[in-house]
Amino acid sequence: MFELYRYVYSKGVGTRTAALYVAWSQQFEQRGMIEQADAVYQKATENQAQPADTVLNEYRCLALVEVRTQLGPVPD
Repeated sequence: MFELYRYVYSKGVGTRTAALYVAWSQQFEQRGMIEQADAVYQKATENQAQPADTVLNEYRCLALVEVRTQLGPVPD
């Protein structure tokens, strides 16, 4: 699946569209590949993907996942 997103990105298809980066990042996130998901959002920012608020909101959600992952389980 990652290859498909990389291929589409390399051809310049949808590189200014938030949906590409959100879907791509979510594929990494679902597999626990948080650093790669983060890198995808960095690409979205660099390419000024629109709508920008979608990118920003999804990136914030990813940041929360990163924090939770680093903290580990919260005791009851």
